[in-house]
Order: sequence, then C-alpha cells, then structure tokens
Amino acid sequence: MRKRILPVFFVLATSWAWAQNTEYLGNPDVSFLKARDMAFTGNREGARDTLLQILTKYPNYADVRNLLGKTYSWDGMYDKARSEFNKVTSREPKNREAWMAAINNERYAGNHSIAMGLANKALSRVPNDLELMALRNKV
Repeated sequence: MRKRILPVFFVLATSWAWAQNTEYLGNPDVSFLKARDMAFTGNREGARDTLLQILTKYPNYADVRNLLGKTYSWDGMYDKARSEFNKVTSREPKNREAWMAAINNERYAGNHSIAMGLANKALSRVPNDLELMALRNKV
C-alpha cells in the first residue's frame, strides 16, 4: 500500500509546485493584440485563454477585461461578461468602452431595464457622450 501512495503523492506534489510557478511572462500588449485577433476571427476560446493568462499578472488591464467580457457576451455567457464589465466600471467609472459593452450585454441577455439603468449610470459618469446617448435611446 505504501508503495502505491508514495508515487501518487510525488505526482500531486510536483503538479502543485508546477502550477504555483506558472506565471505569465509575456508582453501583455502583444498578447492582447493576438487575443483580439483570435477573438475577431472566431477563436474566442483561445482568446479567452490568452486574456485570462494576462490577467494573472495584470488584473487591472481594462482593455483585456473588456475584451474578455465581450467574448463571454458573444457566446451567451452574460453573467461572466457582467462580472468582467463590473470590475472595469468599478475601477474606472469613466471607461466608456466598458459601459457600452455592459449595456449591450444586458440588451443581448434581454435585461432591458438593467440596460437602461446602466445607460443612465454611464451618462452620469461620462456626460454628453453621443454614442452612450444613442445606445440609451436604442435600449
């Protein structure tokens, strides 16, 4: 019995140590551009993998979170998208791209009253923005 447990323990310990040492080491801007290209050519799962990897080291990279949220929204994962957009708008209340994406996410999810509330909140943070006004009117 002991001979069987020892190899299993070794594999688990090695796997845990390896997982702890896998840190994102790339250039976040270059990786973001690659992920964006993947997302817009239909490889959203690959794009999400790259974006999530970037966020392990740069959790406040708003463009990365916005794109991640958009890929979730495009694939109907509205709750995950909402979470990403909320992180950006909480940290950067004047990030109009995040507001636009959050509003559209709620529209796609069929949450029109939430979308309207977000549009009004966005306009309180980014007043007189013509695109936000047009989106609010669309809602």
